[in-house]
Amino acid sequence: MLFRSLVKNSESSLSEAQRHCPPPVRLQQLPAAEPSPGHRSREYFRINTEISVRYWALDNPLQIASECSASVNLSAGGLRLRQTIPLKLRQEVVLALTLPGEHPVMIECLGKVVRFGELGEGRREVAFEYTRIAGRDRDRIIAFCLAEQRRVLRQKVRVD
Repeated sequence: MLFRSLVKNSESSLSEAQRHCPPPVRLQQLPAAEPSPGHRSREYFRINTEISVRYWALDNPLQIASECSASVNLSAGGLRLRQTIPLKLRQEVVLALTLPGEHPVMIECLGKVVRFGELGEGRREVAFEYTRIAGRDRDRIIAFCLAEQRRVLRQKVRVD
């Protein structure tokens, strides 16, 4: 009996509450924003860092960019750096990267030239996209980029 009166009271209070609630709001779904023309979203995040790099055109293995510690823009999808040997758009290259650290990591992969940029004073930069890279090597680049990003953030905290 007590249970029935509780249920009856709760039903009456629910209908009382429902009378004082505003009508349900109808949500409208908006279309997703389109990226600007020419903009391609990146699959991997990028960092500016110093690594050792060597590269050469697949069709001209005798012309090798000398190995140097270079300032690069690096991601698990490709890299951008100052150009040291002549290359053409979409030309295939071999990339040899050495990621610094307590245990340096050497990575060799294939890539292609996807873009050039003018740096001024006759200097150019070249951007490569990896076309054939082992999954393990891509994971190593991701781990390096994350560690480098953490290192940079820690330095900023100490400075501020």
